[in-house]
Amino acid sequence: MSSSIVALGLPRKPADWRLIPAQQQAVNMLWNSDCVDLVLLEIRASDMNATNLLKTLKERHPDVPLIIMTTFASKEMAIRALRCGADDLFEKPFNVEQLNECIGRLLQSKNVIGDSSSDMDYVRYYLRRNIDKRVAIEDIAQLMGYTPKYMSAFFKRETGKTFTEFCVDQRVEKAKALLADSDYPVKQISYDLAYENPESFVRVFKRKTRLTPSQYRRKLAERVPDSL
Repeated sequence: MSSSIVALGLPRKPADWRLIPAQQQAVNMLWNSDCVDLVLLEIRASDMNATNLLKTLKERHPDVPLIIMTTFASKEMAIRALRCGADDLFEKPFNVEQLNECIGRLLQSKNVIGDSSSDMDYVRYYLRRNIDKRVAIEDIAQLMGYTPKYMSAFFKRETGKTFTEFCVDQRVEKAKALLADSDYPVKQISYDLAYENPESFVRVFKRKTRLTPSQYRRKLAERVPDSL
């Protein structure tokens, strides 16, 4: 039998993929491991031993999702694979986005990854911790184990904003806090928020608040006596 196994373990983000081209090595590793969250099994030849391998994997990890990839898919093979415990089967060439969606759905159903709200909470936390860096959608996608296209749609669905708009709003809110609670110069705040230059920061801040950072700070100072 010519096959390879990709075992996906998610003890932490980003996802940890292990490619295991040798069948016996894969079986041994999976049999002795308790940290397997998903298995992608590639079958390169139509071989009856595939059934035995599927049964072996499901015997050791009955709750671990298992996806088959093959060039030799047939109705009979699909039925046999599903009866042996496979969760899905993809015939090559297949749509990578559909495979990613299937992986995400299976992992979420097994509680390996959280629901969309907990994913969003994690992303918010990560962006807050890295607000002094330029984080791209590709970075978030890699962090969460998804594709950039999926994460872009995820942000739009969860926040009603694009990823870029979301990051801009977070930086503006952080800038407001720094302007209110510190005496940092506007130039320093702009660099602390990963802007290339103060002019860009001032332009974005004014577009969002209709005030320059200096005007915003002065307006806050004028309100202080009224609140005493």
